Amino acid sequence: MPRARLAILAELSADGPNDPLFRALTRGGNLERYPADRKRRTRMRPGSLNERLQELAKQAGVPYIDGKKVTSHSWRAGANTDMAERGVSLAERR
Repeated sequence: MPRARLAILAELSADGPNDPLFRALTRGGNLERYPADRKRRTRMRPGSLNERLQELAKQAGVPYIDGKKVTSHSWRAGANTDMAERGVSLAERR
């Protein structure tokens, strides 16, 4: 996980080992607060991350990059592939 994200989570007191990676934020940039009795599952629904990333890419005006639709797989694997092609070692990419 990028250091900047870790710093932001720490600043928001949301960096505990069992805290979720993706957190809802208010328009003001604070953590969204939910009722204490809210029922939550331990995992996201399959496809949720992909849907979110595609919507954000669409809003940013880049739903396609090099003729390929932005997906959660391309988001995760793309940076790793780019680094590997530039000779970054596996240890550094991890």
